[in-house]
Amino acid sequence: MVKVITILHEKKPVAEAMKWSIETSLLKNVHCILANGKEGINDDSSILVTDAASFNLMFENNQQAPCPVLLLTGPADDNQSADALYNGVDAIADISHGPETAMEKIINLLENKPDETHLFLQKIVHAAREQNIGQKQITDYGLTPKEKDILKLMREANHLKLISQLTNTMRMDL
Repeated sequence: MVKVITILHEKKPVAEAMKWSIETSLLKNVHCILANGKEGINDDSSILVTDAASFNLMFENNQQAPCPVLLLTGPADDNQSADALYNGVDAIADISHGPETAMEKIINLLENKPDETHLFLQKIVHAAREQNIGQKQITDYGLTPKEKDILKLMREANHLKLISQLTNTMRMDL
């Protein structure tokens, strides 16, 4: 059975490069199509690969993705990525260093494997929301402004790599 991957990206060169990467990879029985925001997403799609702006526009126009959604991010992405997380993406891939991360996420989505980092961040967000319900006063607990920004981005379920890029913080692996 042929799997259809629909690529919806506001930057045509990025969409074409992603299509080429997918079609020249080792994935078998995969067909890529490029979509634009004016047309609906193909109901036969197995995965929608999109940028935050395109996905959020689709969401605002009450269009639903008929398949799992992979959000492509980069170092210049901003609050639109957080909005896309809230609007229901299934996985996130930072393509600033090449398409390898996106390819790994596509394979996981085709095999119905969840994005563990994304699920973990969703759990943190839901736990934080439940704790803040009914809370009248929020204190800063002596945190620096940068620490507050990082916590805010975590609460918004941003990918850890995106958080480090947005806050200009290096992540130290233990």
